[in-house]
Amino acid sequence: MKNIIRIFVLLLLFVSCERVLETQKCSDNPLEEIAVLKKLIANEEAQTPGTSNGLEIIQYTYQNKVVYFVDDCVNNCADSLALVYDCDENVICEFGGIAGVNTCPDFEAEATDRVILFSTRDDITKCDKSVIIDKKLFESAKSSLVEKATINGDCLHITFSLLVTQDPVKDVDLIDSGAVLESFPIQRNIKFTVKENLTKPATTSATTSFDLSSLVSPGETVILNLENFDKPISYTRSKECKKCELTQGEEREVLNKMLAELKEISESVVCENATEWDFTAVGSKACGGPNGFIAYSTKIDVKDFLAKVAKYTKAEDDFNKKWGVVSTCDVLVPPSTIVCNDGKAILVF
Repeated sequence: MKNIIRIFVLLLLFVSCERVLETQKCSDNPLEEIAVLKKLIANEEAQTPGTSNGLEIIQYTYQNKVVYFVDDCVNNCADSLALVYDCDENVICEFGGIAGVNTCPDFEAEATDRVILFSTRDDITKCDKSVIIDKKLFESAKSSLVEKATINGDCLHITFSLLVTQDPVKDVDLIDSGAVLESFPIQRNIKFTVKENLTKPATTSATTSFDLSSLVSPGETVILNLENFDKPISYTRSKECKKCELTQGEEREVLNKMLAELKEISESVVCENATEWDFTAVGSKACGGPNGFIAYSTKIDVKDFLAKVAKYTKAEDDFNKKWGVVSTCDVLVPPSTIVCNDGKAILVF
C-alpha cells in the first residue's frame, strides 16, 4: 500500500512539473534566441527598401504556453499564410493561404497577452496611449504592480493584472514626474497605475502599450525608472521616424502658432466702429468649456475665420485628452460688449 501511495505522489509531482514547464516563458530575448524568428528578421532586414512584403511577429499566451504569431506578408498581400510557433519552433497553428485554412479556430478568443515584438507593417498602429507628464499627478498616483515591461520601437508594453470588469486601456495610465535627472544617459521617473475599483471579481492579465517618444528628442536615450519594476528600462528614440508623434512640448508649440494666427487675423483690421465687430469662444479647457474669447471684424472672411477657430478648439481639446492636462473648472463669462480703443477691439466683461 505504501508503494502505491509513493507512486501516486510521484505521478502528481511529475504532472505538476509538466504544468510548470508549460507556463514558463520561452526566452528573455526571443527575437535573438529563437532561431526561426531570428532568421525571419534577418531576411526581412536584408530586403531592398520598398520591396519587402512586410513581417510581423506577435507574442501571445495560448493554451498556457508562450507562442509566436508570424505573418511574413502583411503589406498588400493576397492569400498569405500566417503561422504560430511554439517555444520549440514547431508550427502549431496555420491561418489563411489560398485554401483559407484555420487550424486553431479558438486562437482569436483564447490567445491573450498580445505584444508586438517586431513589425514592418506599413500601417502599423501606434501605441495604445501616451505618457502623462504631470508632477502633481505623479506624486498623488498609487503605483500598481508590473508583471513585465518591454520596449518595441517607441512603445513600452506593460503586462499587469486588472479586474475583469475594467478596461485595459481606459483604466490605466503611465505617468512621468516631469523631472529630468541629470546623468548620462538622462533618467526619468515613471509610475504605472491602474484605476482603483472596489469590486472584487476575478482578475485577468493584460498588456497595454504607451508611447515614449514625448520623453526625449529623436536619437536621445533615456533611462526610465519604473516604480514597482525590478530594473531600469533603457529607451532610445529613433533618429528618423516619419510616423513618430510630436512631443508634448512640440504639440503645444503647434497650438501656440495656431492661436497666434487667429490673433493676427483679429488684429489685422483697425477697429473704428464697434458695431462692425463680433466675438466667439476659442480654445478648450481640460475641465470643459472655452479657454477664452476672441474678437473679429465682420469685414473679414468670417466663415474661414470661424473654421480656423473651430479647428484650433478641437486641436486643444484633443491635446488635453491625449496628455492628461489638468485645469480649473471655473466657467468663463462671455464679454458683454466690444469697444474700440486706439484702433484695437477690446472685449468688455
